[in-house]
Order: sequence, then C-alpha cells, then structure tokens
Amino acid sequence: MNSKAIREVKSGNHDSAKDLFYEALDLEPNNPTILSNIGLYYQDLGLDQKAIEFHNKSLKASDSTYLISGANLGNAYYQIGEYSKGIRILDFVIENTSEDKLLVAAYVNRGFNHLGKGNCKKAKSDLMTAKNKSSNQKDMDFQVSRLEKKLKNCLQQGL
Repeated sequence: MNSKAIREVKSGNHDSAKDLFYEALDLEPNNPTILSNIGLYYQDLGLDQKAIEFHNKSLKASDSTYLISGANLGNAYYQIGEYSKGIRILDFVIENTSEDKLLVAAYVNRGFNHLGKGNCKKAKSDLMTAKNKSSNQKDMDFQVSRLEKKLKNCLQQGL
C-alpha cells in the first residue's frame, strides 16, 4: 500500500495517495518508512507543520535510527524558518551515517538552513561537501544545484 501510495502521489492523485498511506499506517502504525512518506506527502502539499509531526513520529518509531526522516525533518524545518532546529537534526544525521546519498541530502538541507540564518560561509562549506559526495549520486544534482543558486544570491548580497 505504501508503494502504491507513492505511485499515486507521483501521478498527482493526492486524495487516493492519502487514503493508501493511512491504510498502510493502520496495518503498521510504527513503520518508520510509512510515517516518513506521509511526512513527505504533507511537505509536498505545503503542510509543513503536519510534515514535521510525521517525520518526528518516524524518528521515534525507528528509535532515531531511520535517518532519512532526519534529513526530511531538517528540510521541513527550513521550510518554516526554524533554521536552528533544522541544523541540529541535520548535524545528528551527518554524524550518524556514512551513506553518501543520505549525506548529500543532509549537507544540502543543512546548507539551506545555514542560508536561512544568513551564514553564507557555512552554507558554502556544506555545498562543497555535498558536491564532493554527489559525484556518484546523479539524482541529487538538482538539489545541489538549487543550493548553489541560493548560495550565489547570499554571497552577492553580502558584497
């Protein structure tokens, strides 16, 4: 059901996706993947507070080891302007994983949070690390590029 819900989201069938996610959650109420995907679903709809609720539930259900939720939570905190919280959770993710794809996501999201705080230097450091780790992660190029563009604006404003 979770996989079908993801396909429904990708097809733009949000109502159907929501129903499927919640059916999957009824069957497995403590499944961190389902909880995280519901969080992403709400982020996609711009309901960031609801997304944060589900990313937090995912972390708790996984005993804080499902670090994908942490990377997503850091992004959700960026979206609502709670940059310090985003940085804290992303620091945790970075310190506790060695998976390159997850590290790229965490560094990019932490970079966005640093930009939110107006810290171009730290954002640039995160961008450089993300770029180094993303050489084999072509699906992350878009996110790295987004951070690079925002960083350029930050640096120009600081001149």
